[in-house]
Amino acid sequence: MIGPVGDFYCIKPPSISCRTLGLSWSSKLIAPVHAESLRDAGVSAFVTVDSKPVLRRAVECIAYYLRREFDYSFVQYAAVEADGETRSRAFLWADPQVRKDGRITVFGACCFRWREQTGAPPCYSLDFVWLHPFRRRQGTLAKAWPGFRQVFGDEFPVQEPVSPEMLYFLRQQNHRPMGRDIDDLRVHSHREILGWIEARSLLPPKQ
Repeated sequence: MIGPVGDFYCIKPPSISCRTLGLSWSSKLIAPVHAESLRDAGVSAFVTVDSKPVLRRAVECIAYYLRREFDYSFVQYAAVEADGETRSRAFLWADPQVRKDGRITVFGACCFRWREQTGAPPCYSLDFVWLHPFRRRQGTLAKAWPGFRQVFGDEFPVQEPVSPEMLYFLRQQNHRPMGRDIDDLRVHSHREILGWIEARSLLPPKQ
């Protein structure tokens, strides 16, 4: 896959069959009690390197939309990961309404990656989250957050820099990555945010 479908302003998320989404939770890499908790919280699929390609491509597609929105220089997930990357744990959110063809439209994804850093214990870190703009601020991530804490620990780290929206969310959840104060997290600068807006022609060009 070389990127999401459509031009720069087009968002066309992938769709997956209900059966494929449901079977993803049968993986031995997630405890049944955790799978049940996350499914009850609205998470639609669990994705690892051993998952079906259609699931991994869906996560990759969402990662491309994340890169496009924030103008990143790289994509944070690939359907075919680099050699040695076997511990990624991704999750998909999909619309609860089933289409006539028996498929469900995916509207978001997140990914946790195993990190081993000097001076800190090895653990899983939240690498990215992206939700379709129409599905934001509806409690989707908040509902799943307790389940993620069950799986990855109460104080799992979050990849920096974070967006101002993510910083606000972490405060609302009283989340302390590795015991750190929320205000110590590195946030995208005001200049970076203005750069994203200007890149999308939402501000007049500088004179």
